[in-house]
Amino acid sequence: MSFEPNFTYIEPQALADALSMHPNSHARDFVIVDVRDYDFSEGGHIPGCFHLPSEDFEDPDSIKALYEQHTDKTTFIFHCYLSRIRGPTCANAFSEYIAKSMPSEKRPAVRVLRGGFKQWFSLYSGDDTKVEPS
Repeated sequence: MSFEPNFTYIEPQALADALSMHPNSHARDFVIVDVRDYDFSEGGHIPGCFHLPSEDFEDPDSIKALYEQHTDKTTFIFHCYLSRIRGPTCANAFSEYIAKSMPSEKRPAVRVLRGGFKQWFSLYSGDDTKVEPS
């Protein structure tokens, strides 16, 4: 049995380019969802991200609230520290929720930041438009 993810990856450079084009998080058509837990404050965060700890994805009401707070967004980008377990798991939980909740033509795209915050920080730690201190 193979596991098929319900998301695609986004490369750090592609996200960096999108942030440069849309520095105001309210004007973006995407939302960055940081699902780090205790490690949320390590190294800072991506400007304008929405923090929702991975443990909150066990509650369907939290997933519903995440979507309802960002209904104007066409893409949801998830990440954790490495984007190996928590980020993909939360992205899949979100994808499953929207698959049950709306027709396919209205569903937002679901992405996971390749390399997670660790890679992001290694690439952009000197750029305060890409990394905000905690």
